[in-house]
Amino acid sequence: MTASVLVGAQPDAIFTHAQTINEDRYEDYDGTPYWSKSWPLVDIYDAGGLVLGQLAFNINGFSNEIEIRKGDRFIELDKIAYTKLITTIDGLEVIFKRGFHEELRNDFVEVIYEGSQIKMARKFRAEVTEKEFNDVGKNIMIKRFDRKFKYFLIKNDTLEVIKLKKKLFLNQFENKKEIDQFMSKNKLKLSSIVDLKEILAFAEKSF
Repeated sequence: MTASVLVGAQPDAIFTHAQTINEDRYEDYDGTPYWSKSWPLVDIYDAGGLVLGQLAFNINGFSNEIEIRKGDRFIELDKIAYTKLITTIDGLEVIFKRGFHEELRNDFVEVIYEGSQIKMARKFRAEVTEKEFNDVGKNIMIKRFDRKFKYFLIKNDTLEVIKLKKKLFLNQFENKKEIDQFMSKNKLKLSSIVDLKEILAFAEKSF
């Protein structure tokens, strides 16, 4: 179900036609399809600015929808109506944007770094994997959510899908030697979003 909200609408108004949350809808799966273990509060923006503030939200990587929750009710956000979401996780601001690059079209992606020449974002997905095993003569199928992030590196408006393996990452830059030295000197890891932001900022300075 999708909620269409007018600019300036009260937060409660978007739940007028909300669905009741079925807490058991993923009980047959191991793991979770959600981006966050909690439901952090989010501010929702359109092109004109803040539209809705401090609503509990999450990203369902299985349905590829943004869910807004209140009590035992939820809606799937009308993504086309909005341009940006801002939340805070572990004290760090996290920004999701739509239209981050032409090739991403209407996808909301998590912004990791946004400079004048270099940008990086990632998109969360939860794919289902199945594994069959035998238990006392019975074949049992286990379904599990496999949580994944796809990373996008944009250099001078050219988009590349990349893996965060050090050699593959460094090969994206002509100044890879300097970046490698910077990472080693400061003990920075690609697996840390905070470190990755710092690495990309350095990469842009010497781009």
